[in-house]
Amino acid sequence: MKNSIKISRQELYEKVWSFPLTQLCKEYNLSDNGLRKICIKHDIPLPVSGHWSKVRFGKKVTKIKLPAKDETNIIIEIKPFEDKSSQSFKDSLSEFPDLILVIPDELNNPDKITKALKQDLSKKKPSSHGNRENVIAASYNLEVPDVVISKDNLSRALLIIDVLIKNFRILGFKVYCTLQGLIIENDEGEKKKISLTEKSTAKIVVQGNYNWERRLFFPNGKLMLRIGESYRMAEFTDTATEPIENKIRKILLRVLHNFEKEKQERFLSAIHHAGRKEEEEIRKIVRKLKEDEYQRFINFYNEAERWKKFMVLKEFYDYKKQVNPEDKNWLEWAKKKLDWYDPSKNVDDSLLDEVDKNTLELRKRNHWGN
Repeated sequence: MKNSIKISRQELYEKVWSFPLTQLCKEYNLSDNGLRKICIKHDIPLPVSGHWSKVRFGKKVTKIKLPAKDETNIIIEIKPFEDKSSQSFKDSLSEFPDLILVIPDELNNPDKITKALKQDLSKKKPSSHGNRENVIAASYNLEVPDVVISKDNLSRALLIIDVLIKNFRILGFKVYCTLQGLIIENDEGEKKKISLTEKSTAKIVVQGNYNWERRLFFPNGKLMLRIGESYRMAEFTDTATEPIENKIRKILLRVLHNFEKEKQERFLSAIHHAGRKEEEEIRKIVRKLKEDEYQRFINFYNEAERWKKFMVLKEFYDYKKQVNPEDKNWLEWAKKKLDWYDPSKNVDDSLLDEVDKNTLELRKRNHWGN
């Protein structure tokens, strides 16, 4: 394959333990999952989650050894994701010689979906549909393609839909109908809706006993095919020089192009998301380090303040011991309190267990008495 990369198993092992996967994915133009699969296939261990965050902050990490292999000098071929957005897709169509690129004059062995659509539309008479007049529309409660046309364009619509369905099946898409209409789905589960409508021309119509003027829309004979929805939607319309029947190749190429483009967008989005996730983990670690450092300093400060106060008490205790040595009960009691208050000892005292040593205030109790 063009631009493929050959690397030894040992070299790839050193790479994945020297750089985050998100960085290597960009270097090799692979998805995170694609690079992981290559490593798993060749029994190359990967760093665990959070590994690179620890490395960044100088924390100790464990590097898993590369398992030994019987084969020596294993060469791995990495095949980068090919960017087809800038290429013509004509070559990809040449791989499918059975594609129908010319619309036949009549239905020939129609697909079951086309049969169901024909059965639904053939029995209908032109009527109003939304703001359009004199059209026939596929039944909303049946799983058939979404089609709204004039009766005169029924044969054209059936031929176009049938050829597209057959071509999409040849290209490997799943083709089926739901209550929303005709759906094509690729092997990654991405879906696109196909609909066919007839464009309309507005006319002012006078109706009723009071000659009310209404703006109504009537079919003008020009068909419009829509593939996909929202901003990803592609449209193909009859023009004066080229009807939809002559655009089958363009339609198929656009569908392949759009699916491929969306695949690349998902790939880039996955890399971006992985990078954002790693950044968020780093922010959490930094925030925790700051909080811990702040609390550590506060403890240091509080102990220093206690030590100053303890030294005052210790000096007073020594003075009392010198001037009043016979008061053994008090001296014994005071010695215990000094040991309790001494930052270097922190001896427990059951009678003072509710006192905060830093503030010498009673701790607040909750309503359960704890």
